[in-house]
Amino acid sequence: MLLAANHPTDPETRLDLGLDRLQHADLPASAASPTGTPPSPDEPPLHFLRRRVHQAASGGRRVLASPGDKEAESRRLRHNGLATAGDLLDELHAAASDRSRDVFGRLLPADTGHFARAWLAAAVYSDEVDRALCAAAWGADPAVSSAVGGEGGVGPGEQARRP
Repeated sequence: MLLAANHPTDPETRLDLGLDRLQHADLPASAASPTGTPPSPDEPPLHFLRRRVHQAASGGRRVLASPGDKEAESRRLRHNGLATAGDLLDELHAAASDRSRDVFGRLLPADTGHFARAWLAAAVYSDEVDRALCAAAWGADPAVSSAVGGEGGVGPGEQARRP
């Protein structure tokens, strides 16, 4: 999807930033399809979850609800021993594409609470795993480094205390 908007200078102007699907005829003939580059084999597997969390924060649920193979990233997370991350990614995709219709075929309002909870769970999990992996790489105890200093470290002049 492409989004092009020109911000008006009048502060009273209201903008409708709804995304419209572009047709193939709208694109130039020489343009390549925007499918993205495949991940490199040495890319950290948690990046799949973190990237989707960031995409949802910047583009909303429509970015995650777009068609495509959503299970490939979850399978790779599970294959690398991150089954919870795979489950959270599946739940995030399911919450993003969960739109029901009424008996007349009209879209019902989206369950924003379900999507928000799925996004928050994925964001907190990816942050905590990042913190634990960083602490393990530096040889620190992740429980101590997150409890002392708040943001995963020891503040200036503080001593890390082990229980």
